[in-house]
Amino acid sequence: MRKLSIATAVLSAVSFVIYLSFYDILIPGLPEGSYRLAIGSMFAIPALLLTLGQVGIGGAIITFAAASIRKEKLLKETYLRSLFVASLITLLFAFTYVIYPFYGPFYYIVFSAGGLSPVIIAGEIAWTAIMVVAGTLLICRMHKLRTSHALLVTVIAVIFITVAAS
Repeated sequence: MRKLSIATAVLSAVSFVIYLSFYDILIPGLPEGSYRLAIGSMFAIPALLLTLGQVGIGGAIITFAAASIRKEKLLKETYLRSLFVASLITLLFAFTYVIYPFYGPFYYIVFSAGGLSPVIIAGEIAWTAIMVVAGTLLICRMHKLRTSHALLVTVIAVIFITVAAS
C-alpha cells in the first residue's frame, strides 16, 4: 500500500505542476482575461485545490461505485486503490493542457464555433479514449470489476474530472 500511496502522490504532483504551468481560469475584465496572470504565484492555490479535488473526489466516486457494485465494505485499501486510479486519470486529463496549450481539453467548444481543423477534435477524442481505456483497465484489475462496470465507473469519473476543470 505504501508504493501505491507514493505513486498516487507522484502522479498528483505532476498534475499539479501541469496545472500550475498551463491551466488558467478565464475571467472577462481581468488583464488578458487571465486569473493566473492577475494573481501571479498565488495561482498555486487554485491549481492545488483543483488537483486535490479531482483526485480526492474522483477517488471517492470510484470507491463508492466499486464497493456498491461488489457489495463490499468501504475499506482504506479500496480508497487507496481508487485514489491511484483517479490520480492517473487526472494526470492524463491534465496532459490535454500540454497537448493543447491554448484551450486545454475544451478544444471541442472552439471547434464547434468553427475555424479549427477536424484533426484537432479527432486527437482530443483519441486522447479521451486513452483516458477511458486506461481507467477501465485499472479499475478492472484493482477492484476486480467486470469490464462493463469498470467502463461505467471510469466514464463517470472522467466526466467529474472534466467538469471540475471547467
